[in-house]
Parts: sequence; structure tokens; C-alpha cells
Amino acid sequence: PSPWLTEDIGSVAEGSATESNGVFTVNGAGVMGGTADSLRFVYQTLSGDGEIKLRIPSFGSGSSARIGVMVRETLTAGSKMAFVGVNGSGSYSARRRSSTGGSVSSKSSGSGTAPNVWVRLVRSGNSITSYKSSNGTSWTSINTVTVTMSTDCYFGICVLSGSTGSLNESTFDSLTVTP
Repeated sequence: PSPWLTEDIGSVAEGSATESNGVFTVNGAGVMGGTADSLRFVYQTLSGDGEIKLRIPSFGSGSSARIGVMVRETLTAGSKMAFVGVNGSGSYSARRRSSTGGSVSSKSSGSGTAPNVWVRLVRSGNSITSYKSSNGTSWTSINTVTVTMSTDCYFGICVLSGSTGSLNESTFDSLTVTP
């Protein structure tokens, strides 16, 4: 639903996204890392500071799959970005690319068990803080990074399978975006 848009980033098998009664079902292929990402992105434009949070009640399998929330400067594969989410095994990680076409760095932070997996990103200027939670009320910071982005960027849901040719289906609910 408006204002949400969706598209594949990078060269991947075509993904999809649907929403019904506040539950998003997203199918995405791709990998995150190196100097360019490939993934399914459900997003909206953010101007300035803001936050996005959601619950991940189910996620695809495989330790290379990634599911979570992301802020991107552009919709190109090598864009500056920050991400927080879980892999198919339920391990939390925060990732970032601080320069266009640069390498991705990451920080792991324990694991969660669906359906009690919540993630949150907060952008304040060039500072982006990643959080995790088991209940959506009490939040634990994973890390805070500096990623210098344009004032206008993209906030959204990110799904990838760990392979550019196969899809990972995951669901999300309790999604909120605060400008």
C-alpha cells in the first residue's frame, strides 16, 4: 500500500512483495556483501532523521539468507547503506557500507527465535543505530555507525536468500516508520 514501493536491487531472480492486514510477505533473492548488494527491497523515501522497526514472525532458512530493515542512499547495488536483521538461522547482525561501491562491514549480536524477533534502525544525521528486541518494547543496541548519506534516502524492508537465483520468503508485521 502507499507509500510503499518495491523492487529488486542488483541482478537477481524476480522477487515479490504483498501486504494484507498489516502483514508483509516478501520473496527475495540475492546476497549482501562485497561492493554491491542484490536483494528485494520494499521501501519509502525518508527525508532527514527517522526510524523503522518491525517484527519478523517467520523467515526463510539458510545461514546466508538475510531479513531485516535497511536505509539506503540510492537504489543502486553499490549504494551506501546500513542494515539490521537476522539470517536464516536467527542470528542478528548489523551491516553497513559507508562509501559508494565500498566493502560491507558487519557486527553479529546473538540470536533470536521467531516469532519473537524485532529489529529497528534509527537515523540521526549521519549516525545510524541498530537495535534488536524480543518483544518490541525493550531494545538492545547492537551498534552505532557513521554513514554520510544525502538528506533524502530510502528506508525499508530487505529480503535476500544468499543466492541470486533462488527466492527466500519471509513475513513481517508491526511495521512502523517515524520520520
